[in-house]
Amino acid sequence: MRTYLFYDLETSGLHHAFDQILQFAAIRTDENFHELERHEFRVHIRPDVIPSPEALTTTKIDPMEFRGEMNEFEAVRRIHQLVNVPNTTSIGYNSIGFDDLMIRHAFFRNLLDPYTHGYANGCKRADLLPIAIIFRQFNPEGINWPHKEDGTPSMKLELISKANGLADGMAHDAMVDVEATLALAKKLAANKTIWSWAMEYFDKNTFNARLDKYVEHKPLGEVGQLTWGLLMHNRIGGNAGYQAPVIYMGHSNMKQHLFLQLDRADLAELNETERKEELSGVWRCKYGEPPFILPFERLQKDFITDERRALMKSNVQWIKENWTEWQAMCQFQMDYRYPQVDGVDTDDLIYNGFWNDSIKKQNVAFHQARDWQERYDICSTMKDETTRTLGRRILFRNEQQLSPELSMAQMEFFTERWTDQKILDKTGKDRFTPHMALQRIQELYDDQENPLSEEDHNILMSYEEWLHERMANFE
Repeated sequence: MRTYLFYDLETSGLHHAFDQILQFAAIRTDENFHELERHEFRVHIRPDVIPSPEALTTTKIDPMEFRGEMNEFEAVRRIHQLVNVPNTTSIGYNSIGFDDLMIRHAFFRNLLDPYTHGYANGCKRADLLPIAIIFRQFNPEGINWPHKEDGTPSMKLELISKANGLADGMAHDAMVDVEATLALAKKLAANKTIWSWAMEYFDKNTFNARLDKYVEHKPLGEVGQLTWGLLMHNRIGGNAGYQAPVIYMGHSNMKQHLFLQLDRADLAELNETERKEELSGVWRCKYGEPPFILPFERLQKDFITDERRALMKSNVQWIKENWTEWQAMCQFQMDYRYPQVDGVDTDDLIYNGFWNDSIKKQNVAFHQARDWQERYDICSTMKDETTRTLGRRILFRNEQQLSPELSMAQMEFFTERWTDQKILDKTGKDRFTPHMALQRIQELYDDQENPLSEEDHNILMSYEEWLHERMANFE
């Protein structure tokens, strides 16, 4: 039986590699949205994680609640089992944009396959946010679609839930958000035709077939032709109808279709470097993930303002007059590779290549081990440096002092993370440190324009005390 697993996370921050899940909630349903089971648990904070102050004030998680029912290793293994039940469609709200990236990195960090829940044994991933945008724009009946205080449309789940009475309880509580997501899905799926059409975007083959079907080829005088598409994404904004005409630039070796949004920057006003290396408005569409390409007849012309229309016309004219440079721009984007950063921390090496069968077998053995001593012995035999380091860090984080050498390495690991030593992610950005957290807390205290509520102030005071206690252990 195919099932949906509606899920949500609350986390210590936004960094996929260095933050962690603090709360997980999920409801499994059949294809008619009848509840089959639900799961909810809090996760004990890892001893190397420095939470974001904003994350704590958003989720209202007090540091006194950092001790959950289970540690990250146990929690992530449980999540991995849930999303990998055969024929499961894992779905959240903006889940592909955030939650799925968090659980992928958590799986990798804990030696679990990060990708099987997206393709193996009939499993799939989906995201209710782009589906909701499709309904808001093309079949808005039956839902009260909210606006912000300034009158602009909003796709925030919290506001949609409040406007429609989808769930009771505090927003940003994982189970409340799951209940709201499920209730919204039920309402939208009442229109089975649009629901099925929108869900099919998450199938990679359908995604590519629709891209070929929905784009339009328009001649550009004697120089060639442009391939137009209508791109939809939340980041385009409600005032623009969440959609923008784009021009196809090509297909990269990273399995991405590249499009240029025509109303983002005036090409005629940019220099050569800006038109290549700093070009804004390039969308990289991965197979089966937002943004989506819609049929051109779905273009809502009311949202194409005179300003947008003039900018689009100017850019098409520039491309026509500078066809050779346009082709060079497209080639640059197709050939682009993310810059290699030296010294990236092992926790953020998920994209350095897929695990081969030998590594996968060792990882399975690690998880099937009878006890921590056996896991330590398996780590000692791992030939791959990345997985060996990850395995040892699992031991560190679970305070497994199985040898003098391991205890010494454990202390060195935690000392690095509780002082201001440089630890880099794949973009070359420094990891959030305790002193950065203390500085940010003070900035929030001092922000007169956005004063803290009494609850948030108490949470930050508790967090500040928590930080000082742990920092004292490594002075």
